[in-house]
Amino acid sequence: MKKLTLLLALIAVVGLTAPPARADTMTCKAEGFPGYCLETLPKLHCCSAAFLGWSEIVVGDSFPVAGQVARIEGEPSVTGLRIEYPSGQTVSLPVGADGRFREMVAFSEEGVYRLLQITGDRTIEMGSFDVAYRAELVEGMLVESQFGAQHGRNALTTAMILADQPAALRVRFTNAQGEPVRSQTLALGFGEQRFTTDAEGMATITYDPGEKSDYQIERLYPGLALISYREISVDGLGRVSGLPGGEVTAVRENGRWYFPLKAFLEAASPMRFRDQVTWNGETRTVRVDGISIMIDTGLVLGYPDFRSDLWVLNGSTYMEMHSLIRLMDQLGMAQRTGEFGFRLSLAQEP
Repeated sequence: MKKLTLLLALIAVVGLTAPPARADTMTCKAEGFPGYCLETLPKLHCCSAAFLGWSEIVVGDSFPVAGQVARIEGEPSVTGLRIEYPSGQTVSLPVGADGRFREMVAFSEEGVYRLLQITGDRTIEMGSFDVAYRAELVEGMLVESQFGAQHGRNALTTAMILADQPAALRVRFTNAQGEPVRSQTLALGFGEQRFTTDAEGMATITYDPGEKSDYQIERLYPGLALISYREISVDGLGRVSGLPGGEVTAVRENGRWYFPLKAFLEAASPMRFRDQVTWNGETRTVRVDGISIMIDTGLVLGYPDFRSDLWVLNGSTYMEMHSLIRLMDQLGMAQRTGEFGFRLSLAQEP
């Protein structure tokens, strides 16, 4: 099976043509982009945030799309906006003299919608956004069940799979009214894969990680993502297994396991941490990915700060297992699974 490719462009705002507005030209404070703001959905995403983001509009939704267009001194006024459906039908949103717009829109189709502005006789595409069915994971593990509710994200269902392992996820697709999407091939697959539902609105989404890497993160469908994790364990001899960069050796002291900090981080994610763990001799601080660890006090300056259990042995810094798991949960996601093991994910959005 070919490695599944990512759909980044579908939800990114492409070609922002309106110049930035002066702060006193707009009263609307909602999210938007230069020269515009939206008080309602669609939620427009830009840059890397678009990877797992989407419009948050479900097929069958109907609501007023409202917001404001900035008036730029010396520039022609925008007289209207237009939303173009995947089928080609359109809805017009007139823009008033004060720059405001509000129009009821029924999002009845799945797929990519275009947002356009009208200025005089010119029509300019401002961007695009997805309208999708609601995806509910029926068979598979959610990020909240593996790593805690703090790692959940509004409007996003995130499945967890073991790293480097193929997976098959059972997903139920429903519309905004909760009705199953029966016997339909969905438009918003990715790569060459499309999902076809059965009579109950169920579909199986298969995933093959292809070439191995530290961790995988994929956008399977708008509102549905996949993240891989690894099971880390330490045996009676202190050998730590499950790390993509190979084994490291922990030390037992007073009934607790201490892990060599630098060696563990670089083995936990060679692509991310190799040569990125730095030492400041003046402040006696280890710094990694924006987090500072003060060796003399054990204080970890992250978010939130906490005091760790450190041990310096033969010039190397070792961190006790419970403290290490807490640190890794700030750098990614980590959860203890028992006395001698924990699960770990360090997947990063592109």
